[in-house]
Amino acid sequence: MASGTLTTTDTADGSGFYEILSISGNRNGVAITGLYPTGLSIPGNEPFTGDNLIRVAGPDQLTVHGLGFSLADGTYSNPFYAYFLTPATYLEVLTNGTSIVTELPITFSASLVPVPEPTSLALVVSGLMAVGWSRRLKKTQQS
Repeated sequence: MASGTLTTTDTADGSGFYEILSISGNRNGVAITGLYPTGLSIPGNEPFTGDNLIRVAGPDQLTVHGLGFSLADGTYSNPFYAYFLTPATYLEVLTNGTSIVTELPITFSASLVPVPEPTSLALVVSGLMAVGWSRRLKKTQQS
């Protein structure tokens, strides 16, 4: 079970994907410490690189490359959309930094929420993850 917030660019590409710029939250009670850089593999999952893209429409909100992030306990996660499986599903690779610890099916869904910023409009994806990673909208209140 995990929850988090992804901050994205404010403009989608031609396929409807937004670039993820940052991540915060936790996975199974362990703090998420940061987004792994686009185009690099999380440690222990080479040569599979993440593209850090997300979209609202379709069952494939993540790409086959997915996103990568680090956790406070020294592990790394790479959730992605495995379109090549029948049926297509989401998977999460979890590594200990040198090798894969698990690669399990997950449930994933995300919603976009516009957030005004002084110089631009950022999009925030929030979520509640179940079965290791299912995302649902997380609302925050401002006073």
